[in-house]
Formats: sequence, structure tokens, C-alpha cells
Amino acid sequence: NKGKVDGQGSILAGIDIVRYCLDDDEDGEPRLRYLATAPRLEDQYLREEMLPTGGAQEYPGYVFVEREDGKPNKALPVDRDNHGLDRDRYAMTYLWRNKHYAPEVEPEKLGPLDIDIAADMAEIQRQHHESLRR
Repeated sequence: NKGKVDGQGSILAGIDIVRYCLDDDEDGEPRLRYLATAPRLEDQYLREEMLPTGGAQEYPGYVFVEREDGKPNKALPVDRDNHGLDRDRYAMTYLWRNKHYAPEVEPEKLGPLDIDIAADMAEIQRQHHESLRR
């Protein structure tokens, strides 16, 4: 499945890649991590409806479509409460398929004058709240 990019099998291929990334690497560390300290913008609608507001919260509800005989259809997950997981699947699939493009030289480090993540996140959140008021 690794070679499939689009079409039949691409969802399962992406799920397999995420499963692999959740496993520990050679040093015993998970390849994919959710950081509690990472900035988050939560969708207010999802919060009010008591739905998962992030990828890590979506795992328990990630299930496969039920077949006519009542067994899970392991070829197709239910398309619900999976925005964060889809994001992770797309990102991990991209990295997996393009890892040979990784630069051999470490990129130049950005300084505080080059990027201000906190200010950018605050602006995105302000814009989001304004759009909700409309």
C-alpha cells in the first residue's frame, strides 16, 4: 500500500503509516507525539457539541464502517469526528512518501525576529472568533 497516493487503498495506507508512526522507534521513543504544550485553536462548535477538538481525542471514536453481517469493514473508516486524524494521516503520508527529499544540511535556525508564533496564533484566533460572530 505504500505506493498508493490516491484512490482505493489510500485511506488504509495512510492509517497504516500513522500506526507505524505511533509505534516506538529504535530508541524506544514514539515517532509521532502529541505535545500538551503545543498551541491549540479549538473549534467552539465542536466544544459546545461535546465532540473531540483534537487529533489525540479522536482516536477512541475512530471506527470502521459496519458491514451487513455486523462485522467491521476494515477497508473504510467512518467519516466522523476525524478532522485531526485526517490531518495526521495526510502529514505522515506526505513525510513517509517524501522522506528521501529531507535536506542533508540542517536548515538555518529562525530567531525571535523572524517568527513570532504566539502573535500569529493570537491573530488566527481573533480572526476565527470574528468569523463566528458574523
